Order: sequence, then C-alpha cells, then structure tokens
Amino acid sequence: MLIIYCLLPPTRWRISPKFSLLFTHGLIEVCEGQATDLDFQHVGSVPMEEYLTMIEKKTARLLEMSAVIGGLIGNATDEQLHHLQEFALHLGLAFQIQDDLLDLTAEQHELGKFIGQDIVEGKKTYLIIRTTEKARSPEHLHLMQRFYEEKGLGSENIESMKSMMHELGVFTDAQLEINRHLEAAIQSIYSLPQNYYSQMLAWLIDMLNQRKK
Repeated sequence: MLIIYCLLPPTRWRISPKFSLLFTHGLIEVCEGQATDLDFQHVGSVPMEEYLTMIEKKTARLLEMSAVIGGLIGNATDEQLHHLQEFALHLGLAFQIQDDLLDLTAEQHELGKFIGQDIVEGKKTYLIIRTTEKARSPEHLHLMQRFYEEKGLGSENIESMKSMMHELGVFTDAQLEINRHLEAAIQSIYSLPQNYYSQMLAWLIDMLNQRKK
C-alpha cells in the first residue's frame, strides 16, 4: 500500500508532495528494517554491516524523517537539513546499540523486562554479532554455536553469556560505539544555528546518554 501511495501523482496529495514523499519513503524503510530484524532470527550469524544497515532503517530512519520534516517546516537551508539528518542518524544508531547493551547491563527494576530477553529470543544484536567476531576459545565458540543452533538460549545461560561478553570486552566496544555516534550527533548540532531549538536537540542527546531502560 505504501509503495502504491508513493507512486501517486502530486495532485492527489493534500499536503506538500515533498513532505509526503519523504515520509512515505522513510516509512517503507522503517518497515523494511523491522522485517529484516525478524528475518535475522531465522538465519545464522549476521555480518555487522548488515546489522548496522538494519538498525539504520528500523530505528534511525524514523528520527531522520522527523528531523528533516521539522527542518523543512522551519525553512531550513539544504546545509542545515543535512546536519539535521546526520544528527538524527547518529542519535538513532546510538539509541539502538544502547538498547542492545541495556538488555544485559541494566538493573532489572529499571529495565521493565527480564535481563537477557534478547538472548532468550535469539536476537542478533550488536552484542551477539560482536561476540561472534571476537570469540576464539573452545568454550566461547561452543556457547555461541549453541546460541545459533538453538535460536537462543535459556535464561540459565544468561550469566555465562554476560561473563563471556565481559571477558571479550564486548560491553566496552558497545559503549565506545554509542559514544562515537553521540559525539557525531553533537558535532552536527554545532553546525546548526545555536538557539533554543538546537539546545533541545542537545537535550535529547543528554537524555539518551543518561538512559537506564
């Protein structure tokens, strides 16, 4: 339905064709990202590049649409729209990787769900993919092989997975990646006019940095 709507002539739209086209293409990509995420649960290991493409569509694209459409409404220049898009892209990527990280590192009472749910459900998160890349010992390889063959592991294996990831430095890798994207988002804000609105964007970054669930 969305694809057909995207092909409709501009005269059929009651709002700006530019907004409609941007929103529709973005929404299609969000759906594609969500579908890819579900598909990942039925395949073996997933390359990091494919994971990053998936979360860019599933999570970051929605923020990009919001930021760019807001910029268009505010009569932003092309350069400002570019910086808004870059801000939203990096904020979205940081959010999703942080979401993966919190699944194993957050406090149970703050997370709102049981710790390690992604492992039990067999999700191919940043943590799982990075662990697959770094696992070398027979013990680690065996645990990851079980994860893939059984399409997830029981809750009794969560502590073993956490211990392995900690030993391999996967949690640190994830936090460094989050910090890298947040810094890129901050740099994008510095390229925008410094006013109340850019301060609100900076506030979003600060809130994400303090997120615990």
